[in-house]
Amino acid sequence: MKKFIFTIMTFALCLSAVNYAQLDRSTSKVGTTAAQFLKIGAGARAIGMGGAYTAMSNDIYSVYYNPAGIAHTKEGAQVTFNHAEWLASISYDFAAASINLEEFGVLFMSLTSLGVPEDKVRTFEFPEGDGRVWDASSLAIGIGFAKKLTENFAIGFQAKYIREAIWNTSANGFALDIGTYYITPFNDLVIGASVSNFGSKMQLDGRELLFNYDPNDDPDTGPNNVVARYESGKFDIPLTFRIGLAMDVIRSRYIRVTA
Repeated sequence: MKKFIFTIMTFALCLSAVNYAQLDRSTSKVGTTAAQFLKIGAGARAIGMGGAYTAMSNDIYSVYYNPAGIAHTKEGAQVTFNHAEWLASISYDFAAASINLEEFGVLFMSLTSLGVPEDKVRTFEFPEGDGRVWDASSLAIGIGFAKKLTENFAIGFQAKYIREAIWNTSANGFALDIGTYYITPFNDLVIGASVSNFGSKMQLDGRELLFNYDPNDDPDTGPNNVVARYESGKFDIPLTFRIGLAMDVIRSRYIRVTA
C-alpha cells in the first residue's frame, strides 16, 4: 500500500512538471487560453484563504480544489449553492452536491457557471446598436468520485464537460480533476495534491464564423458569393496544479488553529 501511495503522489508531481514545461515553451499565455472562469474559486472560506485549501478541504468545496478531500467527510449528504453578482451585471454561480456511500466512497456532482447579460450589437456604422443583441456564458458540469483506500489516504477524481458561448458561436471541451489526500503519522500532518482541468483544447464554432466570399474580381465569371468559414484557434483550458500541507497547531473544544 505504501508503494501505491508513493506511485500516486509521483504521478501528481509528474503532471505538474508537464504543466510547467508547457509554460516554459511560451513567453505568455495571456489571451490564448479558454475557460478562465474555472480559476475563479468557490466557497467563502476557501477564497478567504487565497485558495490554499488543497490540504484542508474535507467538505463539499473540496470537489473544486481537491476531489480527494471529500472522502474524509463525516456528513451523509451535502448540498451547497453560491451566487455572486459582479460589475456589469456579470453573474457567477457554483453548486455542488455529494452523498456518502460509506465504505463504497463518496459520489458528487458540481456545476460552475458565469453569465454575461444581453447587450446591443454595436458596429462602426451603428455605434448605438443595429437592432441585434448578444450575450455570453460559460458552464462546467462535473461528476466525480472519492474513496479512502486506507484510513489515512484517499484519492478522488472528477470528469467535467465545459462549454463557452458568445453570441452564436460556442466551444466545447472535456477535462479531468485528480487529487490525493494523505494524513501522515506526524501530528496528523496532511499532504494534499491535485491537478485540475487536465483535458482537451477548445475551439469556437458557429454561424457567426460564416461569411460570403467572392474569389473573382469579375462578377460575370466564376463562382460568386461562395460561403466560407473563419477557423478559430484551438485554446488550452487552464491546467492548475495545487499542493499543500496542513496541521492543527492548536485544537480544543473552543478553538482551532491550523497552519
